[in-house]
This record gives sequence, structure tokens and C-alpha cells, in this order.
Amino acid sequence: MGNDTALAGLAEARRGLLRGVQVGLHLHVDFDLGGVLIVDGRPLGGASGIGAEFGHMPLTGGDAPCMCGASGCWGMEVGANALLRHMGLAYGGGKGRAQAAHLLAQATTKAASPPDGGPADRTTDDQAEAAVQAEVAAQAEAAVQAEAAMQAVVANARALGRGIAALVNAHDPEVVVLSGLAADLYERVAPVLTGAVEDGLMTIRRDRPPLIAPSAMPWRGSLLGAMESVFDAFLTPEGLATWLSTPK
Repeated sequence: MGNDTALAGLAEARRGLLRGVQVGLHLHVDFDLGGVLIVDGRPLGGASGIGAEFGHMPLTGGDAPCMCGASGCWGMEVGANALLRHMGLAYGGGKGRAQAAHLLAQATTKAASPPDGGPADRTTDDQAEAAVQAEVAAQAEAAVQAEAAMQAVVANARALGRGIAALVNAHDPEVVVLSGLAADLYERVAPVLTGAVEDGLMTIRRDRPPLIAPSAMPWRGSLLGAMESVFDAFLTPEGLATWLSTPK
């Protein structure tokens, strides 16, 4: 029926922000990145049906080898794998989505302030003093981890924004819809993402940039798109014509 991203794009064209949009761009980020261009409500699949491999375009200047066989793929810098790689954690094999979600949450959670060491905190009890010091150390470590996670999230969002700018310069979409982890990045660090987009836009596009927005169905678009494609097979004039012409 189609790949996950194309199906999610179809759902956006039928039920979401790309409904009624002449030219739109849908980007879905999970472990890495996928995308599809929507024209007049239909995903463009290319001559062989496997077009729009935006995640495997060298849009951000990287040079790391990708499993696809190319080097410098955009998807190497965006997604759960990129977050985990940035943190020095194991990635790949379809594992680590929960860890990536934890990093996103960690990056936007402010650690509690450690005790200030004032008179009310001082005690002559060694055990209580040790507990206080342990709490201070734990909070300091949490702050370090939160800062590292934020740096990984910011790097992810900037890479996503730079790639979006390149695609906007090339395709001139009216709307760019983000789903999956891309929607999460937008919700948490939108100024970073949109700033990277603006920096990468041609001057003629900065006066009228496209709307960039998170999907209202960030993780279920593919399923809804699959349903729409089944409906098309039976409940459209083309689908009915095919069914009627099939030998019974």
C-alpha cells in the first residue's frame, strides 16, 4: 500500500493540515527521517514509487556513512538514532525509541536547585550531612545530564530546520507538517527549529515562508493513511472502475 511516511502524508492531505493545500510537505521522524511531497492531495512517489527519500539527501553538510550506501544523509543527523549517537549511547536495530523520548523529557526538565548551604541546612549529624551531600551530588549530575540532553535535542532540531529550508527552497510548499519525533522537537524547541529554517531560506522566500506546524496525529498518521488507501481502492470512481473490470 505504501511506506509509513507516504501513508502519513496521505492522512494529512485527507484529514489534517494539508487538506486543500496545493503543494505541501510532510516530514515524519522516528529513528531517522522520511518525507513526502503532497501535490493536489496526493503523495508523489516518483517514477518507480520510491521517490521522496528526503532523509537520504545530503542537505546538512554531514559526511557520515549511512546504511543506505550513501554518505552525508540528512537522516543521519535527525531522529532517535541521532539523539542517542550524540549522547554516546547504543542505537540502531529499531531500538531506543523510549530512550530518545526520555532524552527529550530530560532536556526540558529543570533540575531542582541544590541546597544553598545556609544555616538551616547545617547539621552536626554526620548521617544527615551525608544525605544532603548525596542529594547535592545527584542534583548536580541531573543538571549535567539535562544540559547534555538539551545539546543533543538542539543539534537535532537545527539539522531538521536546515534540511526543511533546503526543501522549501526547492519545492516551494505552502505548508510543512511535522509528525513523530519532529512534532516533539517542534513542541520543545520551536525557536531553534524555525530559526534554522529561516537562516537557510533564500531571500525571496523569507517574506512569505510556509507555515510549519506539528501534526494533530503525530504518531497515528500512517495507520489512518493506510485506511484511506483502502477506501480509495473501493470507494472512489477509479477504485470502483477497477473492481468492475476485474474478472469475477
